[in-house]
Amino acid sequence: MRLAAEALEESRKVAQERIEAGKGVYLSIGYGINPGGATFSNDGMTRLLSSLKLYEVSQVNVPMLDVAELTGIKAIDHG
Repeated sequence: MRLAAEALEESRKVAQERIEAGKGVYLSIGYGINPGGATFSNDGMTRLLSSLKLYEVSQVNVPMLDVAELTGIKAIDHG
C-alpha cells in the first residue's frame, strides 16, 4: 500500500503543478455500465449513468473528450 500511496501523491503533485502552470490535465476513465445503469434524456442527447463498474482512471495528455479536464486538486487523506 505504501507504494500505491506514494504513486498517488506523486500523481497529485504533478497534476497540481500542471494546473498552476496553466497546462491542461485530462482524465481517461475506463468503465462498464451495469445492466439498467443508464437512461437517456427525452431528446436522446444526454445519457445519465447511475450504475457502473469502474476499471481505471488515468491522467493523460490527450483525452478522447476535451471536457475530461481536471480543474482542481484536493489534498489526499492518508488516514
